[in-house]
Order: sequence, then structure tokens, then C-alpha cells
Amino acid sequence: VVVSRARAVEMVRLLREAMIRMHTLGLSLEQRAEKRELLYKYLTSENYRQHLSEAGRLASELLEVDTDEKRTHDKVWQKRGKMTTRLRNVVREIDTEISAIIEGRAGAQR
Repeated sequence: VVVSRARAVEMVRLLREAMIRMHTLGLSLEQRAEKRELLYKYLTSENYRQHLSEAGRLASELLEVDTDEKRTHDKVWQKRGKMTTRLRNVVREIDTEISAIIEGRAGAQR
């Protein structure tokens, strides 16, 4: 079986699981050979290629969604940081005005 490197790990996992299932089912050597042949036919079929291609496309789309989500979060966090800084400055100005009023300094708002 020839596969791209990107799919090799998944292919090995599928083959391993199939071999374990065949052993668990207690198939005879003849049945195992028959199942192995059917499995090979499926793995080399257009149907399998299409499914694998779709899985790869979906994995790429999921990665893109995650990337977009992070980008959006970064924008929100940046905006929140700017607003927090502005809020701190306004509160500091309020505190300064209140201190000026209490201390009777010139220039305080009345």
C-alpha cells in the first residue's frame, strides 16, 4: 500500500485496528486472508481515496476555524486592554479631581 506521509499514521492505525478485530473474531487463516484482500481492495479504491481526501479537507478547515478564532480573540483582548487602560486613566482623573476638591486646591471643579 502506497500512501502519502501525511496519511501514513492514520493508515497504520486503521490496519492495526483491522488486524486486532480479525484476531478477536477468531477468524481462520483462510478467512483472515479473504478479509485482508477485501481490506486491501477497499484501501486502494476510489471510495476510500475520496473519504480520505474529505477527512484531510475537513482537518484543514478545522485548523482554519481555530486560526480565525484565535485572531478574533486577539482583537477582542487588544480592544479590552485599551479600554481597561482608558478606564484606569478616567478613574485616576476622578481621584485627582476629588483630592483637589477635598484639599481645597485651586483649579478644582466646583
